[in-house]
Amino acid sequence: MTPGDRHGYLVVLRESSRAANGGRRYVCLCACGRETTQRWQDLRAGNVVSCGCIGRLGRIASLNARNVRAAHQRRQQQARGIDADSLGILYSLAQRQREPGLL
Repeated sequence: MTPGDRHGYLVVLRESSRAANGGRRYVCLCACGRETTQRWQDLRAGNVVSCGCIGRLGRIASLNARNVRAAHQRRQQQARGIDADSLGILYSLAQRQREPGLL
């Protein structure tokens, strides 16, 4: 592995000090601008493709999608005239009807 090699969003800058077990590690520059040190086995196998920024972006996108879906459901319920409190009351009434002896 030589400086300038690209592995996903990482570009190898230089070899780092050896790990305690003698394994090779490389200092890499991520596309987001962060430097990270990775094991050469992980780079070669494709197990590591970024400093972790891609995973963070995926989690943020997932949360945004979930928030958009929840907002859409709230708007639909409001358009039908159902608010969260009414929905809770309806749910508890339905539960009581299913369980004998509660009414």
